Amino acid sequence: MAAERQEALREFVAVTGAEEDRARFFLESAGWDLQIALASFYEDGGDEDIVTISQATPSSVSRGTAPREKR
Repeated sequence: MAAERQEALREFVAVTGAEEDRARFFLESAGWDLQIALASFYEDGGDEDIVTISQATPSSVSRGTAPREKR
């Protein structure tokens, strides 16, 4: 059984590009069913959370400089 879980973990990471901890979370939540875990991952937004965080940082910096220009 452990070999099957390792294989599912490797496949999940290969398909999604997610880190192993995140892959393990989805697989455990799905009872180690790869197809259900993948469906849950993509329903949850996949890796969009990472992109959103990256994009939020530059805009908060630019907002911080705007009030200084108005003074």
